[in-house]
Amino acid sequence: MKLADTAKTAALQEETRIFNTPQWIVEHSNAYQWMKKKGFKTEAEMRKWCSDNYIDFWDEMAQTFATWYKPYTQVLDDSGKPYFKWFTGGKINVAYNAVDRHAKSANRNKVAYYFIGEPVGDTRTITYYELYREVNKFANALKSVGVEKGDRVVAYLPMIPELPITMLACAKIGAIHTIVFSGFSSGGLNSRVNDA
Repeated sequence: MKLADTAKTAALQEETRIFNTPQWIVEHSNAYQWMKKKGFKTEAEMRKWCSDNYIDFWDEMAQTFATWYKPYTQVLDDSGKPYFKWFTGGKINVAYNAVDRHAKSANRNKVAYYFIGEPVGDTRTITYYELYREVNKFANALKSVGVEKGDRVVAYLPMIPELPITMLACAKIGAIHTIVFSGFSSGGLNSRVNDA
């Protein structure tokens, strides 16, 4: 590790700021809405219930917040410990559930995510419909150059809005993505590409 890298690491270890999510975002989150629907008074109460009833929790999450192409037959198969299998027999597409189903609903103009970059002031608000269009454009671009289900795609990007777009486009067409942070050295990049 270079001296400059050591100094950067030391500075990060001394970071004491805490960034709390604004209350209005918390209160509009799916987790908060679900907590209130279930009648939990505190986050700690909800966490305890989820921990004690994790199979019921994940079954409810899968039924409530996901669209399944093929329904699962078992929430958790722990017969082959330590190789657990979740949602046995089910078939799902992450990109469809994260983007498409919202973009095709009354939620299409709701915010899918807020991007807050560096330097401060570099912000973007991306709606589900905007995300849907960008993901589809990139998924079609990948297909046009011959990327197919099961192929590996390495994305060498910084933390920018195009990063989740890339990941979701790969998921949409069944490609396997490997994200390589653009701050890695050539050696770090080389090992990650070869290990993909």
